Amino acid sequence: MQAKRFPKGPTGCTAAELPLSPLFAFRTKCGLAFIIRRGNKMEKIKFNDNWNNKLDCRYWTTIRLGTKRGYYLSYLNQQFAVFVEDKFHSFAQLINVRSCRISELPEEISYTDGAMDIMKFRELMKNFYKNKPEWKGYETEVVILTFRRGAKDNATRR
Repeated sequence: MQAKRFPKGPTGCTAAELPLSPLFAFRTKCGLAFIIRRGNKMEKIKFNDNWNNKLDCRYWTTIRLGTKRGYYLSYLNQQFAVFVEDKFHSFAQLINVRSCRISELPEEISYTDGAMDIMKFRELMKNFYKNKPEWKGYETEVVILTFRRGAKDNATRR
C-alpha cells in the first residue's frame, strides 16, 4: 500500500490533513513517521496549547468531561495521535481511564496536569466547562486520562 506523503514542515501535518488510508506517512521534527492505523481511523486527542510542557513527558494526564468516559474506555491501550493547535505533536497510548467529580480530583493531578494548586485548578475547570450543558458545578463528572508518550504498540516510528 502506498503511503501518502506530506510536505516537510517544522511541526508536521495538521489534523485536517490526516488521510483516510490505513497506512500513511508524514514528516515531523524528528524525521518521517509511519503510522499503521487500526481499521481506517487512528484516534486523535487535541490540545489548544502545551503550556506546561506536560505532553513532552513520558507519562501525562489530561482531564475531559465525564460524558465521554465510555468512548475513552473503548480505546484503552490504543494509540492516539496527539495534536497541539491542530499540528501533530507525538504519539501516545491511553493506559488508564478513571472518573471522579471535580470536587474529588486528587491534589497531585492538579500539580502534574495543571501545574497549580487544587483550588486554582478547580477554578480552571470551571472556566473551561461552565458553558457546557454537562456543567453541574464542582459535582461535574470528569475523566482523568493517563497516556504514555511514544508508545509503539500500533505505530512504528522511524
